Formats: sequence, C-alpha cells, structure tokens
Amino acid sequence: MVNQGVLGLRPISPPRGFSLIETLVVLALVGILMASVSLGFLQSNKKSLQAHADRLQLLASVVSDRSVLLNRPHRLVIDHQGVWVEEWSRGQWLGQLPPPFHFRPWMERVELVSEPQVLGFSRMGQTAGAQLELGRGADRVRVRLDDVL
Repeated sequence: MVNQGVLGLRPISPPRGFSLIETLVVLALVGILMASVSLGFLQSNKKSLQAHADRLQLLASVVSDRSVLLNRPHRLVIDHQGVWVEEWSRGQWLGQLPPPFHFRPWMERVELVSEPQVLGFSRMGQTAGAQLELGRGADRVRVRLDDVL
C-alpha cells in the first residue's frame, strides 16, 4: 500500500507557465529576428537612395532626348527643394512643362547634400555635366550627370 503522505506531495495539476530554458530560447529567437530585420531595413534605405539617384540620371537622359527632339535648349534645375526641367522658348525659360518634367520635391527624406546645380542641355542634347550628392540621414550617394548621351 502506498503511503498517503507521498501522494500528497505530487502535484494534482501540471505546472503552469514556462521554464527558464523555454523563455531564454524564445528571447534568443526574437533577438535574432530583430537583428535581421534591422539589417535589412538599413540596406533597403541605401537601395532606395540609390534608386532615387538612378531616377535622377534617367531624367537627365530624357531631358537630353527631349532637347534633341524639339530642337530647343533645356536645363535641369536641381536644388534643395527638388528637381524640375525648364525649356527655352520664345526668348525665355518656361518651367511649366508636363510630367515628368514638372517640379518634383525630394521624396522619402532624401535631400541634396551638395550645392544646387543647373544642368544645361544644348539643342544637340549635349551637356557640360554635373556631379552632386544625395543623402538620407547618414547615407550618401554621388550622382554623375555627364554621361547622358
């Protein structure tokens, strides 16, 4: 026969809660996940800034093509507020052009780190070129706008 005192020491229901080892494993997994997400976020910031620089180079290329097609000088104005294109017509610079040539403010906390630039395009689409720097926080990217032909 079993002693009644020993039966009284056994728990009637299973223990509730998590053990220390289970808690540490979960915390380690959460830490690894958070580290990988934060590294991915930092890389996506750099990629987004580079994509913004690539769009600026593409816009310069399109302005060069437009100046050849219309046989008119154009200029790409890049300042701290944004980017826009102006066209020489009837003795003055016209800035009210249709998209994608209209004024575009910098997006996604992107800013012009270097000095503002005015990049002129001849009727033949040629330009003297420019070099500028875009930034977002601590990230920087240099943009060359001289190889647009």
